[in-house]
Amino acid sequence: MVSGGAMLTGRSARGSFGRRRASLGLAVLAALIGACRLATSSLFVVGGSAGPLSRRGVAMEAARAQQVQIKLGGAAANLEVVRRGGDDSEVKVVSGNLPLGLKITMVDGGPKVGDTFVVQEVLRGGAASLGEMDVRAGDIIHGVTTTVSGKKGALQTHDACSSVDELSQAILGNDDGSVSLVIERPEIGGSGLEWMQQVGSMF
Repeated sequence: MVSGGAMLTGRSARGSFGRRRASLGLAVLAALIGACRLATSSLFVVGGSAGPLSRRGVAMEAARAQQVQIKLGGAAANLEVVRRGGDDSEVKVVSGNLPLGLKITMVDGGPKVGDTFVVQEVLRGGAASLGEMDVRAGDIIHGVTTTVSGKKGALQTHDACSSVDELSQAILGNDDGSVSLVIERPEIGGSGLEWMQQVGSMF
């Protein structure tokens, strides 16, 4: 079941992006991160590590966890990703400049996986469609960089963001216009293929 969707559009959005980002302001970003920190103060990582934190009431599928490092200028943040697309899926960090040109949705992955942020569509004119960053439809978004009070950090999306709107705000909150995402790409075959078929049937 698709819970919602949001579009981070193409080059035509560059003019409105500056106004949109300005309208966010530190107050909105602080509110976003403040809400995220209700679960744990380590969800926003400026440097160092943060482990996985399952949503209350969601039994995560037993899967192999992987440490992923996101570069933050002279520092780095380490996020621990619990795979949702099967043990053979690929987890990696991709980076690009706004606008990304992604339509993101939240799907119900079932009682073992929980709500999951998935790229529903790659839109023309954005960094993904232009080949600047390797993101495809069906990719799962586990982590994202954002800026809070002038500091660049990283968030674990499934623990820190409760909606597509919150994830979109975090993406747009990168003041320097450069965004890094931690994505998981299910393997074609086995559980990965089953995940892709499940996601495709929900759109």
